[in-house]
Amino acid sequence: MNNNVKLLSSISLESDFENLIKQYAAQLFEGNAYLIGGPWDNGKDLVIKQRGREVHQAAQISIQENRIEDKVNSDLQKVVKLVDEHNYPPVLYFFWSHPISEYTLDKIRTKALKEHFINLEFYDAKRIAQDLTDNYPNLLNHVIKDIHKFDFTNENPVNIKQRAFYEYLLLSKDSTNLKNAIIDANIMSSLYDGARPLTEILDNLKGVNLKIRSLKNRLVNLCHQGKIEITDDLYSLSNAENIKLENIRLREVARKNELLTIIGGELSKHTSKNLALQVVDLIVMAYEESLSIQITESKFEPPKLQIFKTTVHNLKILIKNECELDDSHSDALAKDLMTLAGQNDYLSEHCSAKLCVNLLSDSKLEKYIEDKNFYIYLDAPVLIPYLITIIFDNTKLFDKSIKNINLMREYINSLKNKRLRVTNEHFEETARHFFQAEKLSQFVTEELIEQLGESKNVYFNVYIRWKKNQPPKVSFDDFTYAFLGLDKDEVYSSNKFDNFANCIHSLLTSANFDIINNKNSVPDDFIERIRKKFTREIHSFRPSRAVENDVICAATLSDDKLHLDNQGYFSAPMLITLDTSQYLMRTIIRKENKHAEWLIYTPQRAIERLSLVGLKISSESLKDGVLATISDEYFFKENSASLIDTLSIIIGDNEASEGDVIKLVTYLKRKVNEESIDYKEIDIEHYNNISYVLLFIHREFKDDFSRVLKLFTETNHHNELIELLLVTIKGTFNEEQKDSFRNKMNSLLNKIS
Repeated sequence: MNNNVKLLSSISLESDFENLIKQYAAQLFEGNAYLIGGPWDNGKDLVIKQRGREVHQAAQISIQENRIEDKVNSDLQKVVKLVDEHNYPPVLYFFWSHPISEYTLDKIRTKALKEHFINLEFYDAKRIAQDLTDNYPNLLNHVIKDIHKFDFTNENPVNIKQRAFYEYLLLSKDSTNLKNAIIDANIMSSLYDGARPLTEILDNLKGVNLKIRSLKNRLVNLCHQGKIEITDDLYSLSNAENIKLENIRLREVARKNELLTIIGGELSKHTSKNLALQVVDLIVMAYEESLSIQITESKFEPPKLQIFKTTVHNLKILIKNECELDDSHSDALAKDLMTLAGQNDYLSEHCSAKLCVNLLSDSKLEKYIEDKNFYIYLDAPVLIPYLITIIFDNTKLFDKSIKNINLMREYINSLKNKRLRVTNEHFEETARHFFQAEKLSQFVTEELIEQLGESKNVYFNVYIRWKKNQPPKVSFDDFTYAFLGLDKDEVYSSNKFDNFANCIHSLLTSANFDIINNKNSVPDDFIERIRKKFTREIHSFRPSRAVENDVICAATLSDDKLHLDNQGYFSAPMLITLDTSQYLMRTIIRKENKHAEWLIYTPQRAIERLSLVGLKISSESLKDGVLATISDEYFFKENSASLIDTLSIIIGDNEASEGDVIKLVTYLKRKVNEESIDYKEIDIEHYNNISYVLLFIHREFKDDFSRVLKLFTETNHHNELIELLLVTIKGTFNEEQKDSFRNKMNSLLNKIS
């Protein structure tokens, strides 16, 4: 129906809209009304036949998009004169080709009644479109064919049965019986190809277990509603329903042609060849495959992205060969085309429809779109920006990733039945990050950020952006008060970390989070066993404490008793995380407990999943999901380690040495730059390795770190240290290099008294 609203709001000629409303009014009042020119005010009169006589009532028709309140108020003043001077009823019928918000409509109606004593009957695009869709499909057909005059000469095929099922489901999803709504949509879409006997309808039903007697009852009900007809034991769609489906088909063909025109226009800048259809087909396939992650996740399986990656690769190859572009330009054009396509509603609704049909085939549709209990867990890297979006409403403080979290929060807020949760371990990690941000603020300046790059600490980055709009000499203490309501005296009154943690705990409980302390319920031998298995399979370093925290979180998610509603019904919880290794954690635990069920989503995939409750994935969200799958850097500038964060760890509380350590690391990065022929050719891994090597030093020599700091700060061994570090960061920092580096560092440290 939303698309039909757009069909109305895009009418450009008032005469076209007026002609539509004349026909609409005639059918709305069942032939007992018509519109004529008003004899007194140059407006319109709605003439309604009542009890053998005709009653003239004031009416206005407008396609004016802006200042609607001023327009209505002006027309109300004219109606007052008609009432006072010509005995018109105190009513104004207003037909508008654009949608109006409930708030604005209530405001206008109240003002009309209070100030002018006029009842306002307001028909906006939403109300009219709903009527045309449900009751007057012939008028909707008129809008598509006669007003918009869409070009159907080059008709590209659309899956009308898939779209029909989706449209019928959209119209009835708010019914009290969701299962019956799914069955009815299934029946109606199956009759698109023509009349069918009862047994054939039953055979064609997908994803529902229905006995023939129940099917007969549904068919009788649909007959009573005038949606289907029965002749000689054959069931078929009524004429009105056939027109509805024809409207859907025409609209979809027109919108696909519109997408082809947009893509063709962009391609024409690079080639004279007509590649639009090939490119659009590949883009559609890529978008479909991107959403297939929802299907695999419903089976508690890791994402299967090979088809998606192959499709995107084929798109790039097609562009490269046909447009004669190099790799970088063909990649850029492919992303631009996918972005353009994603802004068109055709793709979002096509993919939403396909996903619904696929979920139906897997008998999971009802489970996905029902308004059930949602148990939503956030890990620390998601919880931190989530808290920021709760406290700060200035979106200028948000980067793209935080804006995405903010959109996710809006979808979570729209859920009726939800429990927001964080494990105690991830809560403590959230507090530690704030403690770390406070440490960073003690020595990091904007100049240092320019030299070494941004921190990965979200709190600190938001603080830097927040500080730019504050008076001079504002400090992190002021940010702490703005964020946590904790003033400077309270911060330093006792243990600083505990004070931060207590405030964040209060903030979470105020935001209706449950903080789940489940550690004592998880056996130590289980934690150790899973930790060892995970560490063996992850093939990258993860601190033991972080892995243990994740094991405890996974054990909590797999505990059925924590995810039962008041009637004892289980709902699979979901973990929203940026950590893809959580799929491996779930796989390991499910090998021990095959009945353990929990869902894992990135914030972007969570938006898609939660929006499916409303049966519509927004085009912007779908586009973001596709582009984020193509590039890990879509929401984040880079996946590299942060030199600034590494500095914070190394310096710790050793304030006396911080200046020398900062100088050394800054010098080290500058040396990497100088050794590169072209700045653009610098391998980002060199920057990563600086951090990895420094963190390795911190971890390996932690018990003797006073001598390490002395080595960093004394000038006697400065050249030897720099040479060792530079040699080490050139290449992969593998186990062999680690052993060599460890030995050479020990040799240097032995020279320190």
